[in-house]
Amino acid sequence: MSHQLHEPLHDLVAEVPSYVAPDARAAWSAGARRRTRRRVGVAGLVVLLVLAASAGIGLLPHRASVPPVDQPGGGVDGHPSRIDYPYWTRDLPERPGPVAGVLERVSHAGTADQPLGWFAVSPTGNLWHLPGSNNNFTPAISPDGTRLAYLDTRPGRWFEIRDLREGSTTSIDIGDNPDSREPWLLRGQSPLFWSPDSSRLLAPVYAAKHNRQRGVDALVLDDRGATEVRRPRTREAVMPVGWVSDSSLAWLVWHETKGTVDAARVQVTDDHGRLQRTVRLDVGRGVGDLSQWAGVVSPDGRTLALGATAQEHRTAVHFYDLTTGRLRSTMPGVPDAAGVCLPSWGDGTLQVPTENSLRDTVLRSINGSTTILADPRLGAGCSLWATDALDGPAHAGLGGTIFGDSTSWLSWHWREIAAGAAGGLALLGLLVGLRRLRRRARLSG
Repeated sequence: MSHQLHEPLHDLVAEVPSYVAPDARAAWSAGARRRTRRRVGVAGLVVLLVLAASAGIGLLPHRASVPPVDQPGGGVDGHPSRIDYPYWTRDLPERPGPVAGVLERVSHAGTADQPLGWFAVSPTGNLWHLPGSNNNFTPAISPDGTRLAYLDTRPGRWFEIRDLREGSTTSIDIGDNPDSREPWLLRGQSPLFWSPDSSRLLAPVYAAKHNRQRGVDALVLDDRGATEVRRPRTREAVMPVGWVSDSSLAWLVWHETKGTVDAARVQVTDDHGRLQRTVRLDVGRGVGDLSQWAGVVSPDGRTLALGATAQEHRTAVHFYDLTTGRLRSTMPGVPDAAGVCLPSWGDGTLQVPTENSLRDTVLRSINGSTTILADPRLGAGCSLWATDALDGPAHAGLGGTIFGDSTSWLSWHWREIAAGAAGGLALLGLLVGLRRLRRRARLSG
């Protein structure tokens, strides 16, 4: 009986009613729309997943150790065009390979700037903290980016020179406490100068109380040890401004009248401070006041840039020929130039660090163009850069590739947005899956 009823019912269901008129064009259009929506959805999902993965890589902490960069000559291969905010930072590993520079981070707590210490910057914009660097002493990065020198003020540590390729560290008896046992004390708020070949470092020091070797003004540090240097003796102000060659030092000597420089000269000495020659500079009334941060010699030793840092009564940067002392050119000063930070040479011109911790520009060329941007949340203060890094290509990274030189809010927060969108998409997928499981459970029941 059941078999007899089954056949008519089967025929009734299979047979298309006569009142149904199939519309092939409408069916095709509906199917095409569904396929288009599906393709767009899949493409959007892929793009979102790529952005989320990139954001996740940026949000995750960097590896504790990074293999050394293997470049021809061993030097650094470029600099970042943008530095993103690091959500986690690690201490600088023993062998990170050459770095592009060092950057000071400052937090703005209330009205006073609180230093967070110094960070090494990789050619692609990664940051590593320099342990023990939260002090008032400025580090120094060699022109090829392979050697880093700074005062480590942790207990039991001293002034250190790190070889970033080999992973070796040389500790030197230079401290910061007048009552300590170190024979030499590093001068605070004074720049350090690497020789052009990255082999020797000039460090301004003075003798500790128990050290009887008076009259020493600096040490030249290299693989053979430390050489004592006595600056030219004069009643006028005198400060080191760099190296004229791998074996000759340059000292800026100047005289001021009512806060204005009316005479200046450069005295070139050997690495012990013995005078070799004197170059009188053709200074005018527009130089303004000078300090230990006022001048820096070019890598080829031919030019002195004077007045690049921010000081009162200074509105221009003067470039002097160190052979004749003549003024080569004068250029407008860089807005927001850091007042206590040495300019860097690179890309054929002078690069001036800015002291605008709540803005975006970290390094700006003397010609006005921006060289390196950084997320304002970094609170970037002073920054020092390797010459080879600035001579090399700019590494944009994913953020720079997408946003270029934009400093919009989105350009600095796209990683969080992508990560949030990926999390929202994952949550939506979970809810849809649970809803389908419940529907199937109801139908089966």
